[in-house]
Amino acid sequence: MSLILVLLTAAHVTDHLDGHHFLFIPGEDRIIQVEGGFAQLGRAAERDEKASSLDVAYYHLERSFVKRLSNCYHPIAKSGIGMLDQTLNGDLYSLAGYPTATSIVESDSCAAEFFAMTGAVPHDRFYRKLGYRRDMHVLTQFNIRRNVML
Repeated sequence: MSLILVLLTAAHVTDHLDGHHFLFIPGEDRIIQVEGGFAQLGRAAERDEKASSLDVAYYHLERSFVKRLSNCYHPIAKSGIGMLDQTLNGDLYSLAGYPTATSIVESDSCAAEFFAMTGAVPHDRFYRKLGYRRDMHVLTQFNIRRNVML
């Protein structure tokens, strides 16, 4: 059985991808367009931050594409992906990427700064205070002054 490699992202990141807008990640020597079979859970029109339990999109990557990635990137094997019904206090999460909100786009180029954060799932009182549900949402509490980028 062949190993299936995937790139995971949030579905809201891919909401506006079409024949004119694409997702890019660092390649060996430049930023490259992500290639592969694409799927997302929930359509953009149906997703609501407080009502939807899923915000996931993924690309099934071909080995030829994986070879073109920066050596800092390692695709996830499908066997290494799992979904939990509920988060627990203290569960750790890391998020990283190049947010479009901070990108600079010109006619023939674009630039964005790398962003990363690591945080822990907060206690129940934070979920209640913000009107979110533990079985539907993942909240991450972090102290930006103590955030360390490795």
